[in-house]
This record gives sequence, C-alpha cells and structure tokens, in this order.
Amino acid sequence: MDQQALTRWHQCLGALLRETDSEALVSNLIAELKALTRANSIILMIYREGSSPVFLHNDTGHSWRKNNFDDYIAAFYILDPFYQAAMKLEEDGMLGLEEITPPDFHQSEYFEAWYKQSGLNDEANFMARAEGGGVIALSLARTIDAPRFSETDINDMRLIAPVVCALLNQHCRAAGAETEQGKRLHKELRAALQAFGKDILTPREFEIVQMLMHGYPARSVSEKLKISMETVKVHRKRIYAKLDISSHAELFSLFLAALENSTAEPGEDPLKAYLES
Repeated sequence: MDQQALTRWHQCLGALLRETDSEALVSNLIAELKALTRANSIILMIYREGSSPVFLHNDTGHSWRKNNFDDYIAAFYILDPFYQAAMKLEEDGMLGLEEITPPDFHQSEYFEAWYKQSGLNDEANFMARAEGGGVIALSLARTIDAPRFSETDINDMRLIAPVVCALLNQHCRAAGAETEQGKRLHKELRAALQAFGKDILTPREFEIVQMLMHGYPARSVSEKLKISMETVKVHRKRIYAKLDISSHAELFSLFLAALENSTAEPGEDPLKAYLES
C-alpha cells in the first residue's frame, strides 16, 4: 500500500471510529474498501451452518456483473469455496480465491458455471466469526474486464484485515436473522446434492460428478481418484451424453432445474425424478 493510499485509509478509519450509526459505518467501510482495492463488486452476507446465507448489502452495479443472487441462494452457495472456508474458519482474516482452491480452479466446472456466468474473474473475502454463530463475509470481486488481484493487493488487504473484521463483527452481529425457511432450504439442498445423479449414473460417474460439482477441476479429480486425465475425460464425456448436456454450465443448470422441478423425496435422486417428470 503506497503512502497516499495508507493516509487515505487512516483518515477513513478515523471517521469510521467516530461513526455511531452501524448502517452508515458499514456503508462507508464498503465504499472505502471498494476504492482501496479497486473492486468492481462488493457483497456482504452472513453464512451459517445449517441455513442458507443472508445478504446484508450488495453493490454490483457493473456492466459485466450478472446479479444472479437467487441462483446463489438456491444452490450455488453450498458449492462455493468461500462458503466451505467459512464453515471451517478458525480465526478472522482475509482469504483470497487462489489460497482456498486448487491451482487449476479457473478451469473447474464451478468456475465456469458460477464465476464466468456471473461475469467474475477473481474474489477475496474478509471473514469475521459472529458471536451468535456463523461467519460475516465481505466479498470483494473483480469482473472479467479487470485483472485478478495481485500479490500486492492481497497483502494490502491482509494488512488491514484485523480492523475490517473487528468492525464487521461489532456492527453486523445482530443483522441477518436466521429463519426457519433458510434452515429448511439448506437441508433440502444438501440432501439433493448428495443424491444428484446416483440413480442415473454408474458409481464411478456419480463419484466424479460429485467432485466436479464441489469445484474439483479434472486434474484434481485425476489425482484424488488415482486415475489418468484421459480416463476422467472419458467419464465426463459419458456423463454429459447420458444427461444430454455439453458444457460445465449446463451441468449446474440441470442441477438447478432438478431442484426446482423434481418431486423427489429427501434422500431420493432429484435428477431421476426430474427426468421422469
């Protein structure tokens, strides 16, 4: 962080510490972080284990950013590497996308289906554990017309993370109340994901689909299952043929469609029920 940016940050911090209205403080903090990190899109949410996320703020007014929050709440969050990191968070801090994903994550099904479809190129999250449970996550993203966060950008964010996380914890702890609907949706989503494709695919194909859905790129699938890349590609080709799809994004679209339209009972394969209907 250069001297000019550091000076501006401290001036902003001084104003924030004098602010008594939590909503105004959070809005001002978000605006300052957006300018400081040159982020194109900022979202503030609360993740809770056993419930769907709750959005507290979104600033996504950008020509490249697709506002597909309904899809995120409906399914994509449970496969999000930041959601998974939040559920295992041991201490507050800042996490960059590259440090919580495999080296070839940008070639993964999840990146293709969510990040590219959303118009995003990179993301970093400030994460603070809430006293009442859950994790407050402030997501800063860059869109596909902007470069990824550099090592310097990440280090600068890490430098101010203790202060940012403390402010988030102090001023967002009472926001985003957990709902019974959120708990029910999360339970249904987890059950549907765990059963997706089990009655349509072979055991090995089902295993590979589960890994692809959880963000593993083909190379990581190969390493985890101790099979060659060519074998992974053959399995993936057969999976796509069986499901009558041809791309990464279509696999996730099929999952969303199965969730929305199937009549499967908990534990049953929603894909089978969807295709039969």
